[in-house]
Amino acid sequence: MNLHVMSLHVAMNPQYTPAIFGLVGVIVGLIGNMIAQFFLHRWQRKQWILDCKKAEWRELIGTLVESERGIWENSPHFAYDFEPSKEEAEEHGRRFSEADSKARRTIEDRIFISRYIKKEDVLERWQLIAGEENLSRTRELWQDLHASLVQAAHRDLDLHK
Repeated sequence: MNLHVMSLHVAMNPQYTPAIFGLVGVIVGLIGNMIAQFFLHRWQRKQWILDCKKAEWRELIGTLVESERGIWENSPHFAYDFEPSKEEAEEHGRRFSEADSKARRTIEDRIFISRYIKKEDVLERWQLIAGEENLSRTRELWQDLHASLVQAAHRDLDLHK
C-alpha cells in the first residue's frame, strides 16, 4: 500500500476519528495559546511603559514643586525680610544650590518622558526660574512651567478630559 492510500485508509477509519480531532484540537489550542500570549505580553509591556511614564512624571513634577519652594525660600534676591548673618546667607545659598541641583538632575535623568522634556524646554525654563531676581516673575514662570508639565503629562498618559 502506498502512503497516500494508507493515510486515506487511516482518515476514513472511524476508530481514528477521535484521535484526529484530538490532534487538531491540540494544534488549534497551541496556536490560540501562542496568539493569546503574544497579545498578553504586548498589553503587559504597554502597561509597564505607562507605569514607568506615570512614575517619571510624578517624580519630575514633585521634585520641581519641592525645588521651586526651596529656591523661593532661599534665593538671595527675595528670601529675607532682614539682612542675614554671613552664616545664614551661606546656609540659604547652600539650600538654594541643592534645590536647583536636585531639579536639574531630575529633569536630565528622565528616560520614558525625555521627548516631552525636550519639547517643553523644561531645563531651559527651569534655568530661567532659578536665575530670576524678581519674585512675581519667578512665580509667573513657575506657574507657566507647572501648567505645561501637567498638560504634557495628561497628553502622554492619555488623560484627556
